[in-house]
Amino acid sequence: MEIVSQYKKESAYWNNVLRRIIASIKFISIRELSFFGDNENLNSLYNGNFLGILELISLFDPFLANHISDYGNKGSGHTSYISSFTIREIISLIASTVLEKILSDVRKAKYFGLIVDSTPDITHNDQLSYVLIHVF
Repeated sequence: MEIVSQYKKESAYWNNVLRRIIASIKFISIRELSFFGDNENLNSLYNGNFLGILELISLFDPFLANHISDYGNKGSGHTSYISSFTIREIISLIASTVLEKILSDVRKAKYFGLIVDSTPDITHNDQLSYVLIHVF
């Protein structure tokens, strides 16, 4: 029974960490900000928006502050859920889920339209845009 309670406690801990991380990812994504900076060091001026937001939240959230102090800046091989590798993986999973939801809605729609446009940017790289409209 002790193993089960320890498992539940550990699972609840990491769920709490993930809730804060996903909320931060959603915040940055909605505002179309960059996630990462020049380094991945906590308490650095150049660590990017993601770690900066976690640092800000940790000022008011004791749970996140303890997590960052216990698991932050440990380096590779230590689970923290705040490394750029893990964050990129979470972003990819969220993107796949959103895409599947959009495709599911379009498949159910009676009518849909697709607009595709392309234009070069200032560096002469082609920028392709898709607009998908559907009506139920």
